[in-house]
Amino acid sequence: MTRPAPGAEQPHPPSRLSGESDVRLDDDLLDFHEIEGEGFDLEARAGLRRVAGIRTDLEDVSEVEYRALRLERVVLMGVYGYGDAIGAQNSLTELQALAETAGCEVLEGLAQRREKPDPKTYVGSGKAKQVRDAVLASGADTVICDGELTPGQLRALEEIVKVKVIDRTWLILDIFAQHATSREGKAQVELAQLTYML
Repeated sequence: MTRPAPGAEQPHPPSRLSGESDVRLDDDLLDFHEIEGEGFDLEARAGLRRVAGIRTDLEDVSEVEYRALRLERVVLMGVYGYGDAIGAQNSLTELQALAETAGCEVLEGLAQRREKPDPKTYVGSGKAKQVRDAVLASGADTVICDGELTPGQLRALEEIVKVKVIDRTWLILDIFAQHATSREGKAQVELAQLTYML
């Protein structure tokens, strides 16, 4: 199909929905490669078209409605040894940056000082109840632990805090999953997640 000269009146084909067409077909659109600008994926947005006059019930579906997506709300939890308060603060700050990269809203960060993580719940039972109280007070839906938890620790902590619990490794795998674009990349991330769940 040949393009008419610029500025020439372009006929619109008749609409199958009504007498006149208010729909612009792909042939009527600009060549998106000729538009300058960075950061805009115009070709991806080319699939979105405004179709006037089509309605469902009382809502005009031709209008694009932008809604604020609700971010996952999280509480961070870390365990550090005696005399390592600065290291714990740095580690929780890094975990906060990772959580924000994953699209989470960090509500609170808690840390417990102990020689080594509790084998049953990662944190002691008293601190686990404090985490539960912080989750209830803040309305968080997830607790992210700054360390690698065993499946038993994850389950035991979830039973106490009553929300989803993940660890640093799972958070990093989630970030990779969100940013993987190729089929091979997605498959590798999925394999890593499945291996980690074992």
